Amino acid sequence: MSVDRTGSPPGNPIGRRLLVRVLLISLLITVFFTAVQAWIDYRSRLIILQDNLEHVRYGEIGGIVTALWHFDRQQLDALVEGLDHIRYINYAAVLDGGVVVSEAGVKRDKNILIQKIPLVREHNGKAVELGLLYLQADISEVSRDVLNKIAILFLFQAVTVSIVAVFLLVLFKRLVTRHLSAAADFFRSFRLDRLHIPLKLNKRRHNDEIDVLADAFNMMLENLSEAYQKQLSAQQKMAESEERLSLVMEATSDGLFDWSISSGEVFFSARCLAMLGYPPEELPSSFATFKSLLHPGDRPIAFDVVRQYIHNKINNHEVEFRLKTKAGGWSWVLSRGRVVLRDAEGTPLRIVGTHVDITERKKLEVCLINAKSDWERTFDSVDDPIMLLNNDFVIMRSNRAMARLLGTTPREVVGLTCNEVVLSTHGPGAVCPYADMLIDGNTHSMEVHDEVTGRHYLISVSPVLDPKGNMTGAIHISKDVTSLKLAEAALLSRQKALESVYGLATTLGGSFESICKKVVVSLSDLLDVPHVMIQQVEEGRASVISFLSDGILLPGGEPVPEDYPCPLVYSTRKSYQVQGPFAGSFSSKYGLKSMVCVPVIGASGELAGVIDVMDRKKRMFSDDDIHLIEIFSSYIAFEVERKKMELRLFKIQEMETIGKIASGVAHEVRNPLNAIMALSEALVAEGASDEQSAFLLHIRAQVERLSQLMSDLLNVGKPIEAENMQQVSIWELCAGAVDSWKQSAYGRTHRVNIMTNPDGISPEVKVDTQKIQQVLINLLDNAAQHSPEGSEILLHIFVPTCCAAIIRVMDQGKGIPGEIRHRVFEPFFTTRRKGTGLGLAIVKNIIEKHGGTVTTVNNDPSPGCTFEINLPLAKKGES
Repeated sequence: MSVDRTGSPPGNPIGRRLLVRVLLISLLITVFFTAVQAWIDYRSRLIILQDNLEHVRYGEIGGIVTALWHFDRQQLDALVEGLDHIRYINYAAVLDGGVVVSEAGVKRDKNILIQKIPLVREHNGKAVELGLLYLQADISEVSRDVLNKIAILFLFQAVTVSIVAVFLLVLFKRLVTRHLSAAADFFRSFRLDRLHIPLKLNKRRHNDEIDVLADAFNMMLENLSEAYQKQLSAQQKMAESEERLSLVMEATSDGLFDWSISSGEVFFSARCLAMLGYPPEELPSSFATFKSLLHPGDRPIAFDVVRQYIHNKINNHEVEFRLKTKAGGWSWVLSRGRVVLRDAEGTPLRIVGTHVDITERKKLEVCLINAKSDWERTFDSVDDPIMLLNNDFVIMRSNRAMARLLGTTPREVVGLTCNEVVLSTHGPGAVCPYADMLIDGNTHSMEVHDEVTGRHYLISVSPVLDPKGNMTGAIHISKDVTSLKLAEAALLSRQKALESVYGLATTLGGSFESICKKVVVSLSDLLDVPHVMIQQVEEGRASVISFLSDGILLPGGEPVPEDYPCPLVYSTRKSYQVQGPFAGSFSSKYGLKSMVCVPVIGASGELAGVIDVMDRKKRMFSDDDIHLIEIFSSYIAFEVERKKMELRLFKIQEMETIGKIASGVAHEVRNPLNAIMALSEALVAEGASDEQSAFLLHIRAQVERLSQLMSDLLNVGKPIEAENMQQVSIWELCAGAVDSWKQSAYGRTHRVNIMTNPDGISPEVKVDTQKIQQVLINLLDNAAQHSPEGSEILLHIFVPTCCAAIIRVMDQGKGIPGEIRHRVFEPFFTTRRKGTGLGLAIVKNIIEKHGGTVTTVNNDPSPGCTFEINLPLAKKGES
C-alpha cells in the first residue's frame, strides 16, 4: 500500500464519503422504516377491514334477519346497500338456498376477502336458518391506501434526510475535518527526536472528542512501548480465546433451530445439517423440509408435539425421533425446544431449540436392551436350576428350570428364602453350602438326592461381589447329575458284564448250553430281575435253551410258549420293551409286568435267538440296560456262529468221506449198468413182444435213473481243484449259466429274467466256473420243475456289502412246506418221484467249499420260494 507523504489534500475526503454514507444509510433506514410503517398500516387496515366485517356480523345482521324474516324487500335492499358503503366492502349479497335475494356493489374474483354469515332467527325456541349473507372485501383497496400514504411519507422523509445530511457535512468539516488535517500534518512531520513536542490544535478547548483524541495522541507518545506490549499480550489472549471457542464449537453436538410457526420457516444451523450429512444451506428452511426428513414411524410423536404447541397445551418439549441422512440412513435426534414468542391471544408464534445427535446412544441402548434380553433368555434357557440370593437367603431371581423343579413360577419364589421353597423350613439345614459360603466367602458344593423325583443334584453356591469386593449375595446352581450317576452305574454294570463275558470266553470245555446258563445268571444279578430266558431259533423254530426263574435254572429244550408276550422281535429283529399286565398263562404264571427282548443276530444277519429279561414290577429298562443285554447277545451270537462253523466243518468232512465212498461205488456200479443198458437195447432191437417191451422200457428207465444217480455221486465226490479257480465277473458267470440252461428242456419252456445293480458294475469272484455254473443250472432246473410252464424265473444279482455277492433264484411254485424246509439240502431227500435227492445237496456242498452259504425261504408275498447264494468277493490284486 502506498502512503502519501506530500501533505496534499486527500483525493477521497472523509466528508464526502460521510455524506454519501449518511445519504445511503438514511435512505436504507427510510426504506426500512417506511416498509415497516407500510406493513403496520397494512395490518391496521386489515384489522379495520376485519372489524368492519365483525361489525356487520354483530351489528347489522339483526336488521337483515328481521327484514328477511318479514321479507321487507325495500328495507333489505337498503340494508344491503348500506353494507356496500362500509369501508373496503365492495360487494354484499343475501342468498336464500343459493339464490341471490338482494345484492349491492361489484363482485370481483381477485384480491378479495370473503365472509359468509348464516342468517338465523329464533322462532318458538328453535333456530331457523333463513339464508346466508355473502360479503366481499377489496384487499387491493387496502394496498392502494397504504401505498399512497407510504409514497407521501417516503418523499417527505427523503427530503428531510437530505437536508440533515448536508448540514451534518458542513458541521463535520468545521468541527472535525480541519482538526484532523492539522493532526495529520503533525504526524506527517513526527520524528523520534520530537517526542517531547505535543500536538496542539487551533481550537478552543472544550474537552470534546477532538481534545480527548489529542490528549490520547500525546499519551501515546509516552506510553508507546507499554501499549505495544499490552497489545501483544491482548492479541495472544484473543487468539487463545478464539481457538478455545473454535474447539468448543467443533466438540459440541448441539444444533440450533428457529421455527416461525406463522410463516412455516425453520432455520437450521450448520451443525443441524452437518449431523445429517448435508452442507450448510443445501436444504430449504421450512417445516416441509423437516417433515420430509422425519421417519414415518416417528411422525405421530413429532406431530403430536406440534399439535400440543398449537393448542397451547405445552410450553416446551423434549422428544426423540429419527431424521433421514443424505446417505439414505437414519439418525436419532434429541429435540429440545420452547416457545419464545406468542401473540396477544397466547398462540405460539416462534419456537427455538436444539438438536442433539443421539444415534450412538440409541445404538448403545439397543445393544443394552439386546444384551439384557439375551441374558434373560440365556438365564431362563439354562437347563440347570439357578437362583440369585442376597445375604439373607432371600431369592432375588429364579430361572424357569428352578421354578419347574419347585413346581411354581419364577415370580412366585421372589422374596421367599431358599430354605422355605427347597426345604420347607424356617432356617437353613444342618448342612447348607450357602451358610458355609457366608462364613468364608468361598464357593461350596454338595450332592443331594431328591426323594420325591428320585434325581441327584450337585448344589453349587458361589459369592457375588460388588466393585469393592464386598459380598452382596450368591448364585445358587442345582446341576442335575442323575444321568451322570446312571452313567456311572451303567459303566459299572457294563464292566461287570464284560468281566462275565471274559470269564465265559476264557472257560475251557464249556458247552453252548452251559454258556447260556451262565449268561442268564449273570444278567439276573446285573439287572436285579427274577426271570431271564434265552431262546434259540433254528430253521424258523424257537425253543428255550436256558431259563432262570427266581434263582432256579429250569430245564431247556421246550418250545417257546404260544402266548409269548413279544412276538414282534422275530419279524423285526429289533429290541423291544413292553409293559403289562400281559394276557396268557405264561405271563400270569410268572407275574410279569415288564419285559425287554433283545435279538441274537448271526453273522449273516439271520435271527439266531432272543434274550428275554422279565420283571414282576413295572419298569422301564434304560438304554444302558439294553446295551448291557446286547453285550451278552453279541457273545451268544458268536457262540452260535462258532457252533454252526463246527457243524459245517463236520458236515464237510462227512461229505468228503461220503464223496470218496460214492466215487468208488459209482465206478463199480456204472460198468454193470452200461452192460444192462446195452442188453436191453439189443433185446428191443431184436423185436420183443409187447409184454417184454414194457418190461424192457421199465428196465431202461431205471437204468437211466441209476446212471444219473451215479453221475451225481461222482459230482459229490469231486474236490475243488486249485488250478480250476478263476477270477471272473459275477454277471458273466450267471449269464453263461443261463445261456447253457436255455438249451435244456426246461430252458425252452420257462423264461429267465436277470436283474443286477442299476449302476452296471459287476464285481468279481474267485470260483471254479464250471462247478458254480452247475450250481446255478441245478437251481434253475429245480425252479422250473416247481413253477407252472411258461412262467418266469427271476435271477437277481446284487452286492449289499464290500465283501460278498448274493445271487437269488426265485420261482413261482407253491413254496416249501415249513415242516420240511430244514431238510431240503439233506442228501437223498426229495419230494419228486423221479428225483435222486442229491441235486440240492451237491449245490450246498459246492457253495460251502467256495466259502459261501446257500439258504432258502418262501416268497412273501406268495407264490414261490427263493434260493439265496452268498459268495465272497475276490480281493483286489488277487489272481
